[in-house]
Amino acid sequence: MELTARFQEDYAREKARRGILDFSDLEHLALRLLTQDGDGGPGPLARYWSGRFAEVMVDEYQDTNQVQNAIFDALSDGGRRLFAVGDVKQSIYRFRLADPGIFLEKYETFPDDREAAEGEPCRVLLSRNFRSRQPVLDAVNFVFGAVMSRDMGEMDYGGDERLNFGADYLPPREDCGTEFHLIGTDAPGRPLTEARFVARRIRRLLEEGYSVTDEAGGLRPCR
Repeated sequence: MELTARFQEDYAREKARRGILDFSDLEHLALRLLTQDGDGGPGPLARYWSGRFAEVMVDEYQDTNQVQNAIFDALSDGGRRLFAVGDVKQSIYRFRLADPGIFLEKYETFPDDREAAEGEPCRVLLSRNFRSRQPVLDAVNFVFGAVMSRDMGEMDYGGDERLNFGADYLPPREDCGTEFHLIGTDAPGRPLTEARFVARRIRRLLEEGYSVTDEAGGLRPCR
């Protein structure tokens, strides 16, 4: 701990000498400007900027960390003007202290938008998928329905979490079932083995002229 503390001091001193900040500095200094020294509530600067924003919109909210969330809260009138979109299945930034619990707390406690009172915080379920075919959604639902729970993934994968087909504009097909390939090796060369497998599969699809959707919504051979 002493080594870490000394490194942090030396690192801060060197950044000051060069006149530079890293990304973490930007977050923490911004939060310091926006909050009161005493209770950590919104300060005058936060109240000023909150008054200029009709809404503060945040995408990929499941990857927010506590510092970022405090900044969003300070800039959105204590969260009253915050509109956030997220999917805990896509949380991939825990290595930089992303906390899916921030998203889950609101997901689990906010009432559904059809039941919430006027001005009350609420959640809107965006369960229809408009970019993928039914076989893809079936595969995703199958995998997450089998492995995702509160013990593994911090939430149960139930009816509200399932993806529902909405891409009616895609031409119907019967030849694009989802494939699962299991490469069973613990050898050091596993990444190369996976890369070779994928390359062979792509080559085969090219040779067969497998059809994909073109820009006009029709079908063309992949290339």
